[in-house]
Amino acid sequence: MSTLYELSNEFKYVYDMLSQGEIDDNAFNDTLEGINFKDRFEEKADGYAKIIAMVKADAAAADAESKRLSERKKAFENNAERMRRRLFEAMKMTGNLKFKTALFSFSVSKSPPSIQIDDGAKIPKKYYVSKAPEISKSLLKEAIASGAKIKGVSLVQSEKLTIK
Repeated sequence: MSTLYELSNEFKYVYDMLSQGEIDDNAFNDTLEGINFKDRFEEKADGYAKIIAMVKADAAAADAESKRLSERKKAFENNAERMRRRLFEAMKMTGNLKFKTALFSFSVSKSPPSIQIDDGAKIPKKYYVSKAPEISKSLLKEAIASGAKIKGVSLVQSEKLTIK
């Protein structure tokens, strides 16, 4: 596999572990602990950043492949449905509504009744389903930042790592 960055052997091993997908947390942590950060700290941090960038690139490639495969799956499903509709119409047109072959059994039958709602239909309120209320975190954040006191709600400031 071609890599975005040239890695030292110790970081190459870490990247190889991550490239395998799900890995055992204990084995992964043991490997990372084996990389001594006391010596050459900045070089080690660069190694971490390189691996993070490479794993993100791998994730993006997997996402693109997933989308491609999803589109291919949809095309297969559409083709199968098109063939099913053509066979259904041919059976109705010829009057062959039920028959068997050596491989399959075919029949045209009535589906269970379903509801069709026309545009502009006046549906009474008793047939509507209510959705559960949803909490708006943005409105809560705005209220708390403006000084509102709401029991069980607080603004928290966390930390994150930024790599540029």
